[in-house]
Amino acid sequence: NGNVIPGSIILSYQNLETLEYDSESLELKLNGDLFILDGQHRLFGAAESDIDAELNINIICNLTSKEEIQYFLDINSNQKGVSKTLQKELAKYLLIDEHSIDSIRYELFEKFFNEDDSALFGRLTKITSSTGKLSHVPFEKAINPLLSNQVGYLSKFSTIDEKYKLLNTYLNIFSDILNNSVGSDRLLSTAAFFESIFKIFDDVCALSIIYFKNLKKESLNLILECLNNFDFSLYTGTNQATIIKLSTDMIDMIKAYSSRLHMDIDLLD
Repeated sequence: NGNVIPGSIILSYQNLETLEYDSESLELKLNGDLFILDGQHRLFGAAESDIDAELNINIICNLTSKEEIQYFLDINSNQKGVSKTLQKELAKYLLIDEHSIDSIRYELFEKFFNEDDSALFGRLTKITSSTGKLSHVPFEKAINPLLSNQVGYLSKFSTIDEKYKLLNTYLNIFSDILNNSVGSDRLLSTAAFFESIFKIFDDVCALSIIYFKNLKKESLNLILECLNNFDFSLYTGTNQATIIKLSTDMIDMIKAYSSRLHMDIDLLD
């Protein structure tokens, strides 16, 4: 869009004695070849562009061929890209539509990050990946499908506060389940587990509506209480196969248990 990419193209010019500089016109005159140490793709893109792109350059002079190779290897081996977590944290400031899925998700992330009653308070990270904390990346994977589902249960609530309340209730129940079953709720802030429990979110809500006609904590808790006997230790992977297996096994157990919630024990009386 005509904007300048600020990163400099780094060039090598071996023959410093042939370099001429005109102080009046501010021009450099070269009598030899330039070797591109970094910025090949930017330079190629500028050459292919229909506009005259302005590019920043740095020229290093009088390097030997071996030194040029070392510079090239150092630059391309050691430079690091911006983490996906930080990219997403910065991207929220570019959003225009406050009602978009991304905008709503960012607001929910902020509430879970800041609110004292949040089940994820102290367990989220905005900038870098951190062991034991959830970043924007798994949060998006888990929450976006719920927000984009027009017939899902989050869509039944118009405000961020209502959506947050339901999600936080759900997470707090799972926190209690983990504390009861394995003695710690550390799994709650692991990416694979987090994504797994939200794969079954709409199914759990549907069962709560069927049996109790509401989404209150006590109703959701009755739907999920069977998981106190669930062996979470069997699911140690982090790939999609493990996530799908865990979510499938949980909802199968929940459905089997829920089918007996209204069963009349005194069948013959």
